[in-house]
Amino acid sequence: MKKIDIETRIIYYDRDNGVIAPGALPANLQNDLAVPYFGVNDKKSSYPTMIKNNVVPNWNAPGVAVYSGGDSIETNIPVLVNGVLLYDGVDKSVTLGVVPPIAGANVIRFKLWVFQQFGTQTILYFVPGAPDKLRIRIRYDVLIVEVANIAGRCWYIQLPNDFENQILQFEISKGVGTINYVRINGTNYYPYATFASGVAAVGGSIGWDNSAPLQFFTDFAIWDVEIVGVSQWQGQPNGNLNAAWVDTVGVNNGTVNGIGPQTRNLP
Repeated sequence: MKKIDIETRIIYYDRDNGVIAPGALPANLQNDLAVPYFGVNDKKSSYPTMIKNNVVPNWNAPGVAVYSGGDSIETNIPVLVNGVLLYDGVDKSVTLGVVPPIAGANVIRFKLWVFQQFGTQTILYFVPGAPDKLRIRIRYDVLIVEVANIAGRCWYIQLPNDFENQILQFEISKGVGTINYVRINGTNYYPYATFASGVAAVGGSIGWDNSAPLQFFTDFAIWDVEIVGVSQWQGQPNGNLNAAWVDTVGVNNGTVNGIGPQTRNLP
């Protein structure tokens, strides 16, 4: 249970006009108490719940804020991760100084949170050149893992039904242009189909927002990215700053790209 001081943290969230202070509330809301927006749902589809005339509605939805009276608000939402970079489907990415040496046997780990999934998004892009690489994408509810431009070296994996709005811990083991296993939250997942992956340009990026067709409207966060024994990037807190993407194992630091990068707390 987390208490938040009303005096310093109370806000009104207007999805059309952004976040405004209580003193700037529209006239018809001046006598209402605005419940803090905790980011439980995607910012594009969430409205705050208002307390009308000090009457508390019957809130049964999980993760909703509860007014406790006095000088604080209690919520049953624990803050799981602070300050991850919000990839908003527009122009955000973290480019690496050099393409990671991903060729050959490697184990890759990362944590992912998908706020709302509508299209295709690149999660990891480690492409030193043909034939050995690692490109990971999500297309709607399918995880796509590519390691070589050879038939059968691109796995299509059905994600769990409830994959949105939770922490997904990934571990992927690859060989020389091969996939040994893909684990999500400790469970092995297997492809329902395999293909030869397409040709990809050389590059190294953690997350990649691309406004090309099929790559839009996908809000996600990625952090604690690791090529075991080679490189590791925390990506939080302050994931919108380059300091969060310093390589703590190697020397391959990341640079945050995009206009006005923002962070989110999870959930």
